[in-house]
Formats: sequence, C-alpha cells, structure tokens
Amino acid sequence: MLMLKELDPGEQPSQVRFKMTNYWMGLYDLPPATRSINNVRTIAGRCGTFKEVDSTTLDGFPRSIRLKVEIEITKPLKKGLRIVIPGHEHVWTPIKYERLPSFCYIYGLLGHLRRECDILSGDEKELTLSDDTLPYGDWMKASPIK
Repeated sequence: MLMLKELDPGEQPSQVRFKMTNYWMGLYDLPPATRSINNVRTIAGRCGTFKEVDSTTLDGFPRSIRLKVEIEITKPLKKGLRIVIPGHEHVWTPIKYERLPSFCYIYGLLGHLRRECDILSGDEKELTLSDDTLPYGDWMKASPIK
C-alpha cells in the first residue's frame, strides 16, 4: 500500500507516522429514513472522520450512498454497521470500499495478506480456509465509480 502525506512546513519527515487514510466507501441497503446528509455524517463518523458525500447518491433510491471517510489503518476495517431506527428493529448496513488494497481476511487489517500476518502463527498461515468462512473478504471491495 502506498501512502502519501503533505508535510507541514515545520514537520520533520522522519517523524511522520502514517496511520490515517481516506477511502471512498459505499453504505449499502440504507433505509430511506436514514438517507439525509446529517444522518449519513453521523453514520460515517462510526467508521472514521467524515470527509464528503457524493451528493448524486443521496437522490432517488440508489443501491448505496457513496462517501469519503478518513479511517485509521491500524484498526480493522468495518464490515458494516448496525443502525437503530426509532420504531423499527436494528438494520445491518454492509460497507464496501473502493480501491481497497491487500488486507488480512482474518483480522481485517490493511497492508498485508494472511500469509504475511504477524498475528498468526506459522501453522495458522498455512491453513486453507475457504473464502466464505473467513470474517473478511473480497465481498468488501466495491467497483470504483469515479
């Protein structure tokens, strides 16, 4: 994964720590009652820092709401969010990320694959688990719109 950061004039390059990055993501299957810009900001805040929303995805009833969120790369990716709607049951909203690089399908951490995972033992890295039994997977990748 390649990460770039614009340095502040007084910042030393050797002191820069890369732990945040921006991703365009899609919130899928959002109920109509949650599709306002204020609700989308609140929902995005549970993933990271809200940056912007593709306003064209707020109109009508598209499959997903597209938004940009700054996320911390040292934490697992969010697979989705449980949203509370007053007077209704909780709903699950899956998240898909655009241009998602390699990531661990066991822990959801960016920047490495299962065989490179420092958390797993050597034997665990060699286990052949089918993709549908892993907690994370390719299903979290969205096709880039722009």
